[in-house]
Amino acid sequence: MEIGAGLDTRYERLDNGRAHWLELDLPDSMALRRTFFEDTDRRTMICGNAMHSDLHQAVAARPAAYCFISEAVAIYLEEDAVQAVVRALGSAFRAPPSSPARRWSRVKAATTR
Repeated sequence: MEIGAGLDTRYERLDNGRAHWLELDLPDSMALRRTFFEDTDRRTMICGNAMHSDLHQAVAARPAAYCFISEAVAIYLEEDAVQAVVRALGSAFRAPPSSPARRWSRVKAATTR
């Protein structure tokens, strides 16, 4: 899921022919985006706000594994809001214990104490 997609072309550049891609942005930005890009069977553009948990349903409806990208959204939010979004996504889409992502997070936590 790309949070704050704007006019980014990441899907075009990274699509491997199998990825399911969600692009989220506010209504004005998404309206502009739709003049250049279209939804497909594997790409869905969503008008919304990263703070709303109904997005979790849209993500969960897609095949796992998940990747969340947010390049230029956090700078517009208060620190507490950013932390809340990250915590909510982390809780809703926790990687299995054996996954590389979980192993990395345990290593990262151990090295930052």
